[in-house]
Amino acid sequence: MNPIAEKSSGLILQWGVIFNTAFTHFNYHTVTFPIVFPNTVMNVTGQIALSSAVDGVYSVYLSQMTPSGGIFISDNSTVLSTSGNLYWSSIGY
Repeated sequence: MNPIAEKSSGLILQWGVIFNTAFTHFNYHTVTFPIVFPNTVMNVTGQIALSSAVDGVYSVYLSQMTPSGGIFISDNSTVLSTSGNLYWSSIGY
């Protein structure tokens, strides 16, 4: 699958996944885009899919964003650790 779509308007969409990553209290996940956005990145989103059911609330949010990638931070409401996939998408031009 090609994780890049370039539109005739100049808009670039990119997406990907970090497989089998650990989700703990304040864990950092670095994403490098397949191509650097030549002008700017406008939006980056992330979503986690845990590999097993666990108690607590797990979340992921973007900490840093540049035209070449970003850093997500995962957090949970407990001290428990689990693993899963981090799915991300980005839009820019």
